[in-house]
Amino acid sequence: MTITSKREYRESLARFAGEHFARFHITVELPPGRTRRELEHHIREFYIRVNRVFLGRNWYMPENGSNRMQGTVSFEEAAGGWHAHMLVKPPAGAEPEQFAEAVSHVWTEQPTPSSVYRGTPVTGRSGKIHVQAVTDTSSDRLRVARYDFKRVTFTPGDGLSWNFIDQMAALRRSR
Repeated sequence: MTITSKREYRESLARFAGEHFARFHITVELPPGRTRRELEHHIREFYIRVNRVFLGRNWYMPENGSNRMQGTVSFEEAAGGWHAHMLVKPPAGAEPEQFAEAVSHVWTEQPTPSSVYRGTPVTGRSGKIHVQAVTDTSSDRLRVARYDFKRVTFTPGDGLSWNFIDQMAALRRSR
């Protein structure tokens, strides 16, 4: 199959992501004035910490590769700040309620303590997160994925508007 238009490209991405990853829809943001690079850094740290919560300290070992959280991240700039939409499949063994609680606490400080995550949030108090479970129907998964890929363009530099979450973590830079 050859993709010849922006619409076909977005639709193909949405179908793939909806079918393979759309178990949770997570929107994260940083305050206005923060950069896309800062957001990417926080998403990498988020991915690492979520996997560690559910897979343990050896989450990064090759034998745990298929058990890690999987998904896509699409980036948008609006109202002077960056935010990202993630379609994710939780790490193996993560119960939906525990996953939703853990990711909220991993991203930003919450008013109530977590029974799942006891570490420091990747954004401290500055980030915002919205977590939604996606209904387990192909039509709802596709609807959510289409929303996430609405601003993706069909250009050679398109890798700038979306990525696979595990590939972002592989690009982790030392501090």
